Amino acid sequence: MLACLLGPASTQGTQTGPEAELDRFFEQTQSLTAFFQQEVWSADGTLLSSGHGDMSLLRPNFMRWNYREPEPLVLVSDGVDFWSYDPVLEQATVTRVEEAMDDTPLSALLGSRVLEDLFAVKHARHQEGIDWIVLQSRAGAARPVELLIGLRSGVLERLHFVDQFGQEVQVRFEKVQVNPPLQPEFFSYHPPRGTDILGTPTR
Repeated sequence: MLACLLGPASTQGTQTGPEAELDRFFEQTQSLTAFFQQEVWSADGTLLSSGHGDMSLLRPNFMRWNYREPEPLVLVSDGVDFWSYDPVLEQATVTRVEEAMDDTPLSALLGSRVLEDLFAVKHARHQEGIDWIVLQSRAGAARPVELLIGLRSGVLERLHFVDQFGQEVQVRFEKVQVNPPLQPEFFSYHPPRGTDILGTPTR
């Protein structure tokens, strides 16, 4: 199903419904900025945590994800290395992008892996103005998840995913700007002087 979804442009004219919206999103969205609100729920419906911040991405492989509340946290992919910086602990972890995001929802959004290699479409639905595409990790995924992408008129509004432990992460995007003029240099990252760095940067 995803082979048709992400196939040649000549097949797009026959697509309708939420799958076509997802196709257009990946075809037309090369960069994106937004504010986000995030909640993590347990399998029994208990709210475990909530937070908010701002994010920017440039496909493929460039991202900044800044948590402002409840605790500051900076996640940056500079195209080669993936940084996680905790200002409170003054500690940063750096790994290769493909190691940090392999088989994760972010790898789909960033285009670091071909979407059809990662997920298979389970079903799609239209609810309260949002086109929801429900995707399931393919067999053998290192970190299997069920991924829900919510689009309103082709613009990313929601991202939900359920991990192998049954916990659900719900992200709502606001003030979304599609294709702002971001450059790779915007995503370069150097932790503050005195930071304890775990791992070896490539650059």
